[in-house]
Amino acid sequence: MPDLISGIISVVKLPTPAGLLAVKTLRFSDARIRIMGSALCLCLVIPASVNVIMTSYQQSTAALSMAPPDTLILQSPDGNPVPKDLPRSMQAATGIKRAVKVDMLSGEITSNHHSGTARAVMVVSSPEDAERVLNMKLTTKERANLNNSFMLSFSDGPAKTILALDDGRRAAIPSSRVEVNPTWAYTYGGVIVKGTLERIRAQSTPHQWVYTGVQKGDIAKAVDYVHRQGLDPQLLTYHVEPEPPQMPFSWWMVCLTLVIIAAGITASVSASFGHTARNQSRQLLAIGLPKRLGATIPILESMLLVGLCSVIASALAVVPVVVGQSLSESFTLWVPKDWVILWCTGLGLLIVLSPLAGLRAIRARERTVDALI
Repeated sequence: MPDLISGIISVVKLPTPAGLLAVKTLRFSDARIRIMGSALCLCLVIPASVNVIMTSYQQSTAALSMAPPDTLILQSPDGNPVPKDLPRSMQAATGIKRAVKVDMLSGEITSNHHSGTARAVMVVSSPEDAERVLNMKLTTKERANLNNSFMLSFSDGPAKTILALDDGRRAAIPSSRVEVNPTWAYTYGGVIVKGTLERIRAQSTPHQWVYTGVQKGDIAKAVDYVHRQGLDPQLLTYHVEPEPPQMPFSWWMVCLTLVIIAAGITASVSASFGHTARNQSRQLLAIGLPKRLGATIPILESMLLVGLCSVIASALAVVPVVVGQSLSESFTLWVPKDWVILWCTGLGLLIVLSPLAGLRAIRARERTVDALI
């Protein structure tokens, strides 16, 4: 982190005379800037990173147990097929458009031919139905692959996937990778069309009815319909934004302590900039530079350093989640909007108020810049 701070400062350029002198002073005070800047970054990044990790983990975990956004799934909680007339009657009562019938292959993907955790295979009637369920636009090649007995795999795997069928046979089918919502990748390992099912002489069982493009009002109508019919409410699965995690009081105290330390570091650094600028004021005035320049330099120095540390801390706060996402497809970055607003507001105030200690140092009555004229 110290090298990162020094490296960025070494390439920063401000066009004004005050900006040039501010950057030069920061580079001259490299050792102090490296230490204080790193400490400030750590005080900011620790609470931010932990909060991002906790909220992202909660969102990712909740998303796997729900349907993707704008999707309603009708599925029997005990694994048995839903009554045949239920999807049609619910559509008529709620006005939701036609559902896509999703079957499950009577078999599974062999573990040595698949990098994901899901082994089940989704079976749909056509590439169009696959697009609706997965809420994505397939390329011409992907649509052709589905029609040519390919499996669109939801995780990395070889060019051919081995399926272990329930009747004891094994079937090899070509496969290609597609990126889908983590919810589907958590449930299914891939998707094929019924034409492929017939070619490999396999069977499937009814699994889900998937309604796409639904609104909150549609979901409310469906829930009300199931309730009025006296049916199990677990028949319906839909997306609900989880509440932000409840942080323990002790953690908020840790965050407050770190914020106070960060404010103290900022004040200390800013004051040191003010003292340096005060000592340089005589030279600046002697060469004919404006007297206001002496006060402008520490302001720019403080705002530049604190702003730089704020950007670094914001970037580092999401690094653990980005790394986790690269290791697990079901782990996604998610932060509540109000937390983002609070974070940006806090950093903005810290940047704006950071020069105050420096101005106080440079404007001591007996050492004011004006007194040197």
